[in-house]
Amino acid sequence: MNTLVKWSLSAGTFLTLSLSTAPIVSAVYMAPGNTTMMMTTTMMAKAPLYSWGKATWSAAPGAKYYNVYYKESGDKMFTHAVRRVPANMTSYDIKFLKRGVTYWYNVSAVDWSGKEYWWAGLKKLPSWPMK
Repeated sequence: MNTLVKWSLSAGTFLTLSLSTAPIVSAVYMAPGNTTMMMTTTMMAKAPLYSWGKATWSAAPGAKYYNVYYKESGDKMFTHAVRRVPANMTSYDIKFLKRGVTYWYNVSAVDWSGKEYWWAGLKKLPSWPMK
């Protein structure tokens, strides 16, 4: 969607335009005694605030489902969990991770009796910026 906006500027005034929905900042200056408008536009890349990671593991024979536990680097215990990932899946995308933070994960397999076993071993969670 394009929007046309018109301004009337007096000589010696500034107008700065910054749109939160687009990574563009424009500044307009009308010099005193001048009829020519000068405009500068700067493209500013907005870095994504979050990232996502893909936890992967091999299938566990007899698993009813998996639990994926993850934590930030430096945490002693797992602080987050994705529970009851179906047994036919061997990967899970974890979204809304803090950008620039390293995460570690481990996967447990839960059998039909409800017993939980560590399955994948502690691994670094690879991550990419969310778009």
